[in-house]
Amino acid sequence: MEGSGWTTWPGTPRLPGGQRAEGCGLLGLRLQERDHREEADPDPGRSQGPQDAGNALAPALGPVRGLGWGASPTPVDFKELYTALQQGLVDGQENPPGTLIDVKLYEVQKYMTETRHGYLHYFMAFNKKWFDSQPKANQEILVKAMKETGRWERKAMADRDVDAVRRIREAGVQVIEITPQAREQFRQLSLKVHEKFVDRVGKDYLQRLYAEIERASK
Repeated sequence: MEGSGWTTWPGTPRLPGGQRAEGCGLLGLRLQERDHREEADPDPGRSQGPQDAGNALAPALGPVRGLGWGASPTPVDFKELYTALQQGLVDGQENPPGTLIDVKLYEVQKYMTETRHGYLHYFMAFNKKWFDSQPKANQEILVKAMKETGRWERKAMADRDVDAVRRIREAGVQVIEITPQAREQFRQLSLKVHEKFVDRVGKDYLQRLYAEIERASK
């Protein structure tokens, strides 16, 4: 959803399991940005493409996405990740730049690759029954506030991301940008993961989402 996700979202947002928001008694208003995932590890050669990064990221990717990249994921408790990296028990991890700053992972990672392979967001909603019970004037205030908050939050998250990357560089970490060809490899391999969930979200919905992203990306 990076970039294009803020201009398009086909139909009514769905919750985990493919349920439509209104079917759960919710009124979905917007998506709120959280962050983009980057990959970091001690070896610069491990971050240039899916086959390399898959194994570096294995501890953090989770079983489905990791296997999509040809990795064999091994879960690591987040509170133990710093020590695991420090002792060489795992090769790498994936987290937003801000997280690398928050828990000082830059101290045990020499390289960070801007893969931006994952995008996390929050689904913002009201209880529909409660919202419908509010006076129209209050409803308008709530919707307006949600939209204004969303615009502020997206800018704040973008600024945090830029500042975090700057601080990571200043800490001595080499930040690597992958080539467009490697990024396309990541995308193609990730489509295999989509296939595992198509029955849950609906093939038609997934195809409409692809089409909207393609249209908004032009």
